[in-house]
Amino acid sequence: MAANAILDKILTQRHADEIRAFNPITVVDDLMRGISDRERVVIIERFRLSEKGTEATLEEIGDRFKITRERVRQLIKVVIIKLRELQTGHDEIQRFTRIAEQLLQSFGGVLEERFFISELLDLSEAPKDEPSHHRAVAYLEFLLNETVVEAIEHRPANNTRRAVYAIPGIDDRLLVSAINEFVSIVDSAKTPLSEEELIKEFKKLPLYSEKKSILVDEPVRLAREFFKTGVSVSVPPSPKEESEVLRAYIAAAAQLEQNIFGEWGRKEWPTIHPKRMNDKIYLVLKHEGKPLHFVSIADKVNTAHFDHKVAKSPSVHNELILDKRFVLVGRGIYALKEWGFSRGTVTEVIKDILKGPDGLTREEVVEEVLKRRFVKKQTIHLALMNRAQFTKQNNGRYILAAQ
Repeated sequence: MAANAILDKILTQRHADEIRAFNPITVVDDLMRGISDRERVVIIERFRLSEKGTEATLEEIGDRFKITRERVRQLIKVVIIKLRELQTGHDEIQRFTRIAEQLLQSFGGVLEERFFISELLDLSEAPKDEPSHHRAVAYLEFLLNETVVEAIEHRPANNTRRAVYAIPGIDDRLLVSAINEFVSIVDSAKTPLSEEELIKEFKKLPLYSEKKSILVDEPVRLAREFFKTGVSVSVPPSPKEESEVLRAYIAAAAQLEQNIFGEWGRKEWPTIHPKRMNDKIYLVLKHEGKPLHFVSIADKVNTAHFDHKVAKSPSVHNELILDKRFVLVGRGIYALKEWGFSRGTVTEVIKDILKGPDGLTREEVVEEVLKRRFVKKQTIHLALMNRAQFTKQNNGRYILAAQ
């Protein structure tokens, strides 16, 4: 093994140990030992660093210290500059910065902000319990957004991508290219896709094959080093590892969001954020993949917690009756029309089945009707006895009656 390769491995392992020992709460608290008590209180209250996790307004802070809101603003600016000067000599923050930069570099220099913060906290010894985790997030955001800004850049969201962290000078063209491809896949499908489906389609594209080493291989290599998986970096990424990495790029798409069932689609689609009751019903049925009784549908809408509104069975039943996307297939049981079901009584279903010239036996009629309706066989037998609609031939096969 080349000397440089050995050195790289030693450095990566050392970085992994360092990030595991990193706790943003203790690090920032230690950094703030270099400022006055009043300055510390101002920063804690303004940047949600208190145990309550609330953000104080400039007016609230000013009232506390009997100063104007403009004086509070000036004070915050001065303290931030002081903290940035202090962090340059803070060994633990400098080590953290190197690790954060390495994580960004492994993803091409840019990562969606929530994913980046989540990865850093998962790798570190920051508290995982609630609400301690929320406090750790606030401390890490303060560290990234206000302190180490020369090394790690926070870029606000735009129409294409969500807010990201990036290495200064690195453009985000590759990330934007991946985002555009994911959005295009969703638009072509015209329906929400599971993460597995979305990634499967993305892996068919030229961008994936041409940029796989940057998009997937390098992030997987780093993750293996960090987590000491024991898997050699020369082994190709597994489907699970690839999915974990590609998820970061999907999450960066400003136009896409997940519904409560984890499916990705345009954020404005009613199948992603359903507001009307009939859209909630549709999403529940589509997710279940089978016909359900309207009482069960109401229960599942409530269990899904789309919002604070309670779905009542009568209201759900009324929506099912009025919306042409839903078909009554049994006593109180509804299915989606897109599954191949059509509206109509049992008699109308039989008439549709018997359109052919050869007719069907009673058993064949029953079999076909039960594919489209959840009814008792006796109900079908009774319908077949309607001589105005059906004729039983001498060979025992039923055909449509002459009109």
